[in-house]
Amino acid sequence: MSEAAMASKDRAAEAKMKRPRSSESKGVPEAAASSSLSSSTSSSSSSSKRARMKSPPFDEYLQAVASALEENDKHYTEQRVLGYPMNAKETHRLQDVRRIIYNKFNVLNNCLDPFASANSNWKNHSLDQERRLVTELARRFLPEEQRDDPGAHDVWGYVTGGGSESNLIGIKAGLERSPPTVRTKEKLVLYTEDAHYSIPKIVREQMNLASAALPTKNDGTIDYTELRNVARVARYMGHRHFVAALTLGTTVKGALDDPRRVRRILLEENPDATVYIHLDAALHGGFYEICVREYGAPNYQLGVDFDSISISMHKWFGGAIASAYIRKEAPACMCNEGGKYVSYLGFVDKSISCSRDGFNAPLWLARIRQFDWDREYADARASVAYLVEQLAALGVPAWCHDHSIIVVLPAPGKETCIRYQLATHDGLAHIVLVPSATRELIDDFLQHIQETGDLEAMRAFPLSYDETGWGVADHKAGA
Repeated sequence: MSEAAMASKDRAAEAKMKRPRSSESKGVPEAAASSSLSSSTSSSSSSSKRARMKSPPFDEYLQAVASALEENDKHYTEQRVLGYPMNAKETHRLQDVRRIIYNKFNVLNNCLDPFASANSNWKNHSLDQERRLVTELARRFLPEEQRDDPGAHDVWGYVTGGGSESNLIGIKAGLERSPPTVRTKEKLVLYTEDAHYSIPKIVREQMNLASAALPTKNDGTIDYTELRNVARVARYMGHRHFVAALTLGTTVKGALDDPRRVRRILLEENPDATVYIHLDAALHGGFYEICVREYGAPNYQLGVDFDSISISMHKWFGGAIASAYIRKEAPACMCNEGGKYVSYLGFVDKSISCSRDGFNAPLWLARIRQFDWDREYADARASVAYLVEQLAALGVPAWCHDHSIIVVLPAPGKETCIRYQLATHDGLAHIVLVPSATRELIDDFLQHIQETGDLEAMRAFPLSYDETGWGVADHKAGA
């Protein structure tokens, strides 16, 4: 046999020895089994795929993240946010809380009920902190005689992944709270045209419920005459249970819905009906108790004027993306009226989500203790007055509802909106004066619109005030 033939034979034998065994062979690793299934693919192609699948080393990825942040910082900074409710003031201090927890736990999973978890074998959680947080937030909306001990007055709730989940469980609880004689087709969900977009998404797209969007005035407040008309039509259509998803501080215009007035009108027009009110207070819920105590805002109470409420952490408080859903009387399981016992966790499931980040509750409690929030709110309202006054001096119309921190104004140019991350809609923009929106940042914005030529268009925008409130002449700007 020639030398070339011998070499060819050796290569064939070597290839045969290296060929993967069938995936049915006992003890074959999954990777080997999968490679045998793709034996028809060229070796170069397989090598290329393995190279693409391989993750970069950890340190290399950290460097990539640092580089991306450095590049991003050239154009946008966390400190230059005026248009979205995201308080970033001294949030770095919360890393101290994370560090302390990490000394004991790498993962905290609050997959249980914070008000009933003692019998579970799962202990890597912060449910005691979560229960404390829920009761602290609930205390702000309870009648005076119940505030010392919210737990004794059937307060229940948990920390959700965000406001949308809190609104979802609020609406579901409202539907399930109807009298047993009420049929599904007799239930009607109400929300306003200025509600957060999660509300119609939940009601119409996710749950496909009978619903009505209540008309609002130019300034975002409910048109109560139209509400009465809707209530009358609902009676003739046979609706006997209403779930009203209202807002304490609408997303764009900061308008405050009045749950007392809504309940009264619905019952005046439908005396035999039942009403459940969920209050979306994502931003304003963080400071509204201060408005009641110090500035004469209506004292809406949990279990009296409304039945459940949602408050977000990242908006007024800042520091982490989370929301708290709170109500009176622990509801039946959201999936089963009698509640569903999860044997391997040893608890009755009452929430929407299962695994939940257990770091959020202690971070939120720490954040509440980080500042004098009465002082922070007073400073925020002073910034509101300052901004409106300075804009007026420049000939730019602007407004802010009582007790709100959202200033609505004509939208400046696109470059300015990007620079300060302004939310815009129908020619309007708003500035949300959370504590991290400093006076220096406001002055920077005011100087910028003068230097860039935005003022002329902003002055000419038809924003005016009449008997229906602030609005845009000739058409209603949506929210």
